[in-house]
Amino acid sequence: MNLDYLNKLTNLAINEHAFPGGVLVSGSSKNPLEITFNFGHHTYDKNSPLVAIDHYFDLASLTKVVATTPSIMQLISQNELLLNDKISKFLSPSWFLDNQLKQDIEIIDLLAHCSGFAPCVDAKLILDSNLDLDARWSIIKQMPLAYVKRSKTVYSDIGFIILGRIIEIISKVRLDEFAKEHIFNPLGMKGTTYNPSYLISETIPTEFTVDGKLLQGVVHDECCRAIGGISGHAGLFSSVIDLAKYAQTWLNSDLSSNLGWGTSDLMDQFKQKANLAPFSTRALGWNTVSIENYNYTINEQYSAGNYIEDSGFGHTGFVGNSIWISPRYDRFVILLTNQVYPKRSEVSLEIKQYWRNKLTNAIWEILGYTKLNNLPILNKRK
Repeated sequence: MNLDYLNKLTNLAINEHAFPGGVLVSGSSKNPLEITFNFGHHTYDKNSPLVAIDHYFDLASLTKVVATTPSIMQLISQNELLLNDKISKFLSPSWFLDNQLKQDIEIIDLLAHCSGFAPCVDAKLILDSNLDLDARWSIIKQMPLAYVKRSKTVYSDIGFIILGRIIEIISKVRLDEFAKEHIFNPLGMKGTTYNPSYLISETIPTEFTVDGKLLQGVVHDECCRAIGGISGHAGLFSSVIDLAKYAQTWLNSDLSSNLGWGTSDLMDQFKQKANLAPFSTRALGWNTVSIENYNYTINEQYSAGNYIEDSGFGHTGFVGNSIWISPRYDRFVILLTNQVYPKRSEVSLEIKQYWRNKLTNAIWEILGYTKLNNLPILNKRK
């Protein structure tokens, strides 16, 4: 298979400082590594290590669908949890002192990002060095509701932080331990972990902090970092090889049927639109490709590309990652980059989005796909 086109595109993207390097993989239910392509360096310094296919990336919000979502599914399969359970069934009264309406939020609301919670916790507030861990959790517990439940969709880290805590409360083990036992180990995802101890030479850096420290093998997300690096919304590290095994599971019932969380009925329920809030594209944990909504923002689905079907599903990560899965075409595409290096604001987000969209499209084009979905064609903006 001729990948010269990918070489050309990635060189152009690197020259425009969209990202210094990355990995791109496409697979199917039968072959998780049908196309593998690694490009660039760890940083824009040509003396830094070349990116290899087995190097490790901060997954950022891919944590939501690789760790937290299947962990919730596992608890459902164990009859420990129902989608319509209220969070007050599991959380202590200290979570509801500021607003009793929080008690009526259901697990499904958190998964579909329509619970009423705001997007995130203020990073400066929770990273205050004078706060201990209990004080930081108190900030999270006291986060106010920002809108009426199910009146709209607002992507929320807070909702998945809460899901992570509920997993721990029910299972009586840490989230990382639960996910390792029930998700990662059964799939042979040996390099997928929180708070990793990889070799620095094999770990892709993300961003310099305000005090000049380079985050490499340390979680990029400020809130996750503040509460110890293990959370339901961020904190996971992995390689594209491991992620391909996970994505393949969503296409291969023979692989998934042996997993507690991998029954076909449960997986079908989670990858389809939840239809809880008006005009939402959200499934449970996942997002869908369709943009049949009035509040569409290009930040969400641009990385899906223009060939995956409208009912395909996937997710993105802030540092420059995406997974998109196509049941119709029996295909997934995974792109991992460190687009926030050296600072997230160095290059416009539109440039980064353009190149990630372009790379994903290139995979589909190399494989011969021509039918377009309903996503807009991105044009590069200066």
